[in-house]
Amino acid sequence: MKFLKTIFLLLTLVLSSQALFTQETSFELRRVITVNTEDSEIIKIPLDVKLGTSTLDIRISSEIYKGDLTIEIYNSSDVKKGEFSIESVIPEGKTKTLLNSDKKTLHLSKKKSVSEIVTGEIKKFVNYPIVGEWYIKISPKKVSGSIKIYTRFNLND
Repeated sequence: MKFLKTIFLLLTLVLSSQALFTQETSFELRRVITVNTEDSEIIKIPLDVKLGTSTLDIRISSEIYKGDLTIEIYNSSDVKKGEFSIESVIPEGKTKTLLNSDKKTLHLSKKKSVSEIVTGEIKKFVNYPIVGEWYIKISPKKVSGSIKIYTRFNLND
């Protein structure tokens, strides 16, 4: 029995020492994209996932004042790994009749205009992502707003 305890202790020490000597490097990238377009030109943001990447963390937030926006995340095999869409329902600078939270009509005088800011966010965390070029696909439709992209790559050394 004492022999088994000794072997168990040695095995535990060996495994824990490997964890102590494993090193990891983290690379973070932040970008802000301002969009003010009347067309629907697609924007692709490449993410180069290197060999040895242990985790990939992607966070995308957007804020729009008009139009609609779709954001998709694709891996290097061109498989969609996440998406979200947001849409402004009040045309910029227009007057509207709205329903308030009590489902009662809220009438606005013609002298007042209504605008809205719509925000959305997606967070994607991937353990041991497929190596290669991932990308973020941004599809704006008559959008005015901004998109913030944060990515973090953790690499085993």
